[in-house]
Amino acid sequence: MVFADGPNPSEICPGDPVHLGDCGHGAFGGTVAAPPFFAAVDPLIAGRADAPLPDPDPDYLQPRNG
Repeated sequence: MVFADGPNPSEICPGDPVHLGDCGHGAFGGTVAAPPFFAAVDPLIAGRADAPLPDPDPDYLQPRNG
């Protein structure tokens, strides 16, 4: 993953804290985006029951011509 907001694009490197640099492998959503996402969402959904996903709309399950 590359952060290109400026004249010198750099890799986003995982760590504590996440930083820009040349770490050789970069970062992915699970190492950079997931931790703050779960830190923000977990308190919002704490104590709520799991809800199943609804069934798909049958119209989307029918084959189309063309």
